[in-house]
Amino acid sequence: MTAIIRLPQPNSPEWVASMDPGGVFDQWHDVCREWAAPESFPADQSDFAKDGFEKRTFLDPTEAENLQAHIEAASLVPENVKATGEYQDTVREESSEYLFGLLEKILNDDVSDRIKSYFQSEFFAHWFQFARAYPHPNPSDSFLWHRDGGPGAFVNIMVYLNPTEEHGGNTHFLDIETTAKLAHAGYEFPNVAERVGDLGPLAEKAGARYAPFITNVNAGEGLIFKAREVLHRGVLPTTGPRYVVFVNLMPSYRPWREGFERWPMNFMEIVAGNWTTDYIQALAGDDGPTVIG
Repeated sequence: MTAIIRLPQPNSPEWVASMDPGGVFDQWHDVCREWAAPESFPADQSDFAKDGFEKRTFLDPTEAENLQAHIEAASLVPENVKATGEYQDTVREESSEYLFGLLEKILNDDVSDRIKSYFQSEFFAHWFQFARAYPHPNPSDSFLWHRDGGPGAFVNIMVYLNPTEEHGGNTHFLDIETTAKLAHAGYEFPNVAERVGDLGPLAEKAGARYAPFITNVNAGEGLIFKAREVLHRGVLPTTGPRYVVFVNLMPSYRPWREGFERWPMNFMEIVAGNWTTDYIQALAGDDGPTVIG
């Protein structure tokens, strides 16, 4: 492999820009696609491919219950808990072995095939979170309609560990077509202060069909979605804490298991902070692209 990827100096303006479409992430994606054999990734006809999101089962109810108990046990150590707002926190997981076993279940063959078809390459787990959300009267940020900023292509997975009927929380989605029409009407990547909870009036003006995907989610069920391409919003719980596992997936030069072995993943407080020369070179392996920092 003769490709060269140049990383800008961390925390520079160039570094911030490199996280956007056309930047370092997308250069990496180009290399991964060039290396992959296209015939290995057949076309995907799923709802994930068509609409940009799909509900599915990732864990059985017992596995979800055990993971929730595992998170609660870990949260008894104060330094394992980090507040991420008035009504959210995350719980640290330090065991790569435990996490690998969990990813093996979530990233089963069917899920992996969808992701590889979308990327037209292998993929790796870039970051994860064990997150808890609590009832609150004034939701903001990710609990209003938005798309995630970042590179041109990435995938998020949310796995609910307790059911909607237990906590009242949820996640709503608009499909790719509706999202595109609303973007054309001006609601593309609004600042946090400009996000809204009801896009019905704008959709009517834009001639878009406004029918958010809303469904109750059982323990172990969740969503796989193209976070940059579909509008989505969280719905805060109303009767108790909501437990969710988040996994962020990025294109890779190597299969995710090999990438995990090369760079065991732990809790990442700042996603971009791990996008370093050592990190990307470890993921690529000895015959991957040359990375210059």
